[in-house]
Amino acid sequence: MDWGTMEAVVNLLGGMRGVRLLLSGNLDVKEKAPRVWKTIRLGIFKTKDEIRKSFKYNGINFDEVASEMLNNDLFKLAADEYELELVKMTTERLAGKEGKSTTAEVYAGARSYGLEECPPEAGPGLRRAYKNRSIKKIYIGMKPIICAGSIYCIFAVESSEWGNPWLRSTVCAEYTLWDGNAVWVFARREVPKFI
Repeated sequence: MDWGTMEAVVNLLGGMRGVRLLLSGNLDVKEKAPRVWKTIRLGIFKTKDEIRKSFKYNGINFDEVASEMLNNDLFKLAADEYELELVKMTTERLAGKEGKSTTAEVYAGARSYGLEECPPEAGPGLRRAYKNRSIKKIYIGMKPIICAGSIYCIFAVESSEWGNPWLRSTVCAEYTLWDGNAVWVFARREVPKFI
């Protein structure tokens, strides 16, 4: 580190007093709020059947459990159209530690950044927004929906190895362990009313 960089760090900490507080463990340095990654439009579909028809028309696939999640009473659609700002972060950044972390740690980390759970509609909404793009798996930070009898699941958006777009389900219990490089999206703004 050169002297100019060191001086910038000292200034960011508020001078030498801040450096001493940091070194003594009495100053917590919080990372700046994460930036918005993508903005998606929700509330476009008024019925769950419209989602299915749109996916079929656009060649978007969903697995059997994701289909079951769409049928669940906990899957609500927004009453009005609105934009949802999404922030994309890895498990390691959200949990604040290297390696694997539990769902509880990931969600607590999201809250510490001022982020909120996405509405379930964000899963199909993100997949629809990127229907023609190949993307690696992105987990939707949402309240899990009970499916397949008694399993807690969230949506994941990804492309198959051949580039086909998918909306998938993923098991998501409180103590599920997530790889440190797993990518999540959480909401940046308050979620409106649902129908």
